[in-house]
Amino acid sequence: MAHHAADPGEGSGGFLPQSPLWRAVTAVVAVTVAGAVTAVLWVTGGLAPAAATAEEPGGEAANDMLTLTVHDAAINPEGDSMGPTLDVRADLVSKDTRPFDVGALNRIVTAELTPGGLETAQLSVVFTRHPDGYVSEIQPDMPEEVVLSWLLVEAGTEPEDDNPLGALAGEEPPSMDFDWLLEEPKDLSGLVAEEESATIVVTDAAFEEGFTDQTERWTPGDETVGRFSLPLDEG
Repeated sequence: MAHHAADPGEGSGGFLPQSPLWRAVTAVVAVTVAGAVTAVLWVTGGLAPAAATAEEPGGEAANDMLTLTVHDAAINPEGDSMGPTLDVRADLVSKDTRPFDVGALNRIVTAELTPGGLETAQLSVVFTRHPDGYVSEIQPDMPEEVVLSWLLVEAGTEPEDDNPLGALAGEEPPSMDFDWLLEEPKDLSGLVAEEESATIVVTDAAFEEGFTDQTERWTPGDETVGRFSLPLDEG
């Protein structure tokens, strides 16, 4: 039984035309359309970067008080006369219309170490443009590169006020022990060597009256607006 060659004009069931010229034209059109669709998706946000994960290696966090862009972190074994410090370099811009005290940052920007043999105590701020200066206030609408510097203490040794409202109930305030001011700083070099990373947490903030007085101040909220995990550089 004889077989006839397939008619070039008959479709083979393929998607592209059989002619080499029409194949080329079809490919160019397809690329052009794909490029146009991609451009539209980019403009409309269809291809926007994915939302920040719960823990980023560094980045920007913003609340009503400030915008903080975290860059890197290191432990300085000799950062403070009282002991080592965790130093975090960041860009800081205040959104307040008035200067606010550096102490207002304490509960709004916090830090913790992993594995956690050391924990952070008091926070101070230094401007990188004037590293030997003392910063007591953050000025409004003045972008600054800063170093957020937390004094480090051995975990579990930082005193806590178990009942901060006790005085309102007529309780005697706890006696203050200032002997530690005269003591030599404890050698924490072994614990410093074990720390691997720092996590910086920024919460939302509200400017409102205090609980016991009418003085308005920045207070932390319950929502976390930024959580950044930073490897520790050698200080």
